[in-house]
Amino acid sequence: MKTYQLEKISSMSVYDRPREKIINRGAESLSDIELMAILIGSGTKKHPVEKLASKVLQLVDDNQGVFEAEDFLSIEGIGPAKATLLAASMELSRRIYSPRNKKIKSPSDVGMCQHR
Repeated sequence: MKTYQLEKISSMSVYDRPREKIINRGAESLSDIELMAILIGSGTKKHPVEKLASKVLQLVDDNQGVFEAEDFLSIEGIGPAKATLLAASMELSRRIYSPRNKKIKSPSDVGMCQHR
């Protein structure tokens, strides 16, 4: 089981915070938990964004399937707005990377489709 941890964002140097990091260094420089924290946006005093991001990623790892908003509502601290945002982002990612959306232009493209 993979563990996701992120130090408290407010204690990070401004340059190392996820939003600043994605602007200055690009999305590929962020960890999964940093990307999820950006999607979630903010937490509460009782449920900091770092903990919410960790719980969402754990849920995704455990289920590895199609997600509905109600799946994310099972996480304390995730309300309807964030649950729908997360479900929409998961579905969009699934559609974009679905093999049916891949156009085969050369023989090497066939090999790439088989490895996903």
